[in-house]
Amino acid sequence: MRACSLRAVWILGDDGSVLISRRFPTVERRWHRSFSANSNASGLPAACVGLPCDRILSQLYLKHTPVEKACYSALGRHVLCLSLTTETIVWPLVVLSKGALRVLVLPLVQPSQLLAQLNQDANNAGDLTSLSLAVAELTCVTQAVDVAEAILGLCTVTGGSATLSTGDCEKVREYIAGAMPFGTPLDTSAATTLAVRSKGFGTGDVATREQQPAWKPHLFQGRTKLHFVVREELQCWFHQELTPVAFSLAGCLDCR
Repeated sequence: MRACSLRAVWILGDDGSVLISRRFPTVERRWHRSFSANSNASGLPAACVGLPCDRILSQLYLKHTPVEKACYSALGRHVLCLSLTTETIVWPLVVLSKGALRVLVLPLVQPSQLLAQLNQDANNAGDLTSLSLAVAELTCVTQAVDVAEAILGLCTVTGGSATLSTGDCEKVREYIAGAMPFGTPLDTSAATTLAVRSKGFGTGDVATREQQPAWKPHLFQGRTKLHFVVREELQCWFHQELTPVAFSLAGCLDCR
């Protein structure tokens, strides 16, 4: 099973000011490829849109009116669906609060998962703003909640201030860089991630024959081993009198 990934993370003040914004272009490209391949799927809304800029996202969040339903789970109340237009949405947006701070996390959802949610909520006559039913069944949503809780744990709230200190901003950026490279969370424990980043691995660790867990590398007690494989592909068109020279370079980096 492919690991859960995040499209973007924001920290907002209660006045809508954007304190921290982090987008993951690698995950966003996967999102567009996935929805483009399923663009003809019956019942799929025009949700394949680029992420709105920070200013527009802040405005949409401030204008959002919570939909209260008795059948919502405790987790479902923290998942929003923001409508850009009548047919385009930003969903599922996980929102957790601490004082005057709001952490917004947008996980990657596959088209099949979105269609399943629409079919479950078919009684709402196509109302795209009420897609938070049964979201606890989506692994990406529960992991986004873990990430949001970890980020809130790094933030110090004093009174009603909707600002972050320089130290808190640095901690959050270090956590995002270390815990979710390229948008895929490896370990949502902020304490473990920051400790490894500041202290590194112990020199007395004894190498073992066990494979390093790909999903929790920071908890592996053996000697760290990384294997890189770089693959490049060059396509070119030349030596044609009537055709201009053209070339493209593509590649990928595999790490384990």
